[in-house]
Amino acid sequence: MEILVCVKRVPDSAENEIVVKGDGSDIKRDDLVYSVNEWDNYAVEEAIQIVDRVGGSVTVVTIGNEDSEEVVRREMAMGAHKGLMLVDRPLRGAMAAGWPPF
Repeated sequence: MEILVCVKRVPDSAENEIVVKGDGSDIKRDDLVYSVNEWDNYAVEEAIQIVDRVGGSVTVVTIGNEDSEEVVRREMAMGAHKGLMLVDRPLRGAMAAGWPPF
């Protein structure tokens, strides 16, 4: 079985005080600490357990900028077999600004 899990780098709400900008357009991102979305970690762990039972491999994929590499590396350290990181100029702000980027 081949399992693909989408993962995302998000501001760590346990480490940060999330403050909305005055115009309501976004959150203030100065000095935020980022981590892998907690629910994405659960999905990767479940995928690894399934593959351990029935065979196959787990691939994780993320979209964003170069800072997103840590997300892929962390999930591969958990046991994912392959990792993909989609980086493209039009997608450069996708992870920082949330998805979709409009």
